[in-house]
Amino acid sequence: DFVGAYRCEDADYILVGMGCYMETARTTVDYLRAVKGIRAGCLTVYCFRPFPSRPIVDALKHCRAFTVIERMDDPLSTTGNHLTREIKAAFCDAMTGQNGQERIDRVPLIYQGSAGLGSRDVRPGDLCAIFDNMIHDGQDFFCVGIKHPLALAPKEDPDLRPPAPLSEPNGHPF
Repeated sequence: DFVGAYRCEDADYILVGMGCYMETARTTVDYLRAVKGIRAGCLTVYCFRPFPSRPIVDALKHCRAFTVIERMDDPLSTTGNHLTREIKAAFCDAMTGQNGQERIDRVPLIYQGSAGLGSRDVRPGDLCAIFDNMIHDGQDFFCVGIKHPLALAPKEDPDLRPPAPLSEPNGHPF
């Protein structure tokens, strides 16, 4: 499919992104729901062109807020990085009922951030900080994982790895 929604059906807050850090996002969503009682979800975008506007709007239209994270920063853009701009345009079409979009009557709050810059890992603590930013109506734009004036500081960084290390069939670690 062009998108993969994870626990978005009843989510108040949803993280949207592309790439391998979305696996960490799914695990973090489970943690936030089980431990913190936050109705979190995540939406992985697998295909950028043709852009899956309708499935994205359908997955996000009922939440309170969502954040789009991308592995880049376009500092000269006033409306956001590439994925964020496309999602905002999809919601604009949905508000007017144009370009094949079903008409909607509200748009959730939209936040955006840069994550994984310089090939840095996106940690569960970074993702927890992003959800916290949405919950407390924080910064519209931010970055995580680097030292920067706009960086969100993680308050925690839970270890969400499986309890047993990966091992070869004979039981020896790789």
